Amino acid sequence: MACFSRCFAFFLPCFTPCSAVVAAAVSSQRQQVRRVTPHIQAAMSNVLLATAGYDHVIRLWEPRSGVCARTLQFEGSQVNRLLIAPDKQFLLAAGNPQVKIYDVLAGTPAPISKYGGHTSNITAIGMIKGNNNKYFFSASDDKTIKIWDKTSKVFQREFKCRSPVADAVMHPNGGEIISCHRDGKIRVWDIGKGTVSKEWAPDGKVRTADTTLFAQIQFIMLVSLYFMSKCTGVRV
Repeated sequence: MACFSRCFAFFLPCFTPCSAVVAAAVSSQRQQVRRVTPHIQAAMSNVLLATAGYDHVIRLWEPRSGVCARTLQFEGSQVNRLLIAPDKQFLLAAGNPQVKIYDVLAGTPAPISKYGGHTSNITAIGMIKGNNNKYFFSASDDKTIKIWDKTSKVFQREFKCRSPVADAVMHPNGGEIISCHRDGKIRVWDIGKGTVSKEWAPDGKVRTADTTLFAQIQFIMLVSLYFMSKCTGVRV
């Protein structure tokens, strides 16, 4: 089950004044597009909040006023993860079993690209540093991590894991992906070589629910599934 708390993201800053994302809003009850009235448009700040869940809808919010500025359609499954591209123009959404990319400046709620290759829930997505943000990765319960070129619908590389992936993040060095698995182990993948450079199990065989990488101090915080009551920090 996807954790709702991970299905949100901030756009900082907002795109451009009077762009499509701030010029229209959608009624979540009737799913009909309507124009934003001048006083609501004036209240829009330079921050938008993106949320998603099990209703197949991604919502872009203006946090201060609580106005839903726009919705995007995610057909076929729930949304597990959201990711804002560094250029702030594109939104990546992951479900079961596809990743979809949306142009938040465009006027359509449909995705501009779809990436299929996983066979189960996608549990993590992330941008790979460099190359003008051309590449991203996805991790899944199907025991794989895949590297994608945004211009291609076929994954470029695949890392086969021995256990379903609970979460994955980029290492601050930009050359490695750190993954957390249901078997309780953390693995560090060398993107260039496609091999595991490090592997350890901080809590033995306790199943892990999530990982968070603190980019500045280079620690991983590991949270167990047992009532979310135990955390372990390890240096990478």
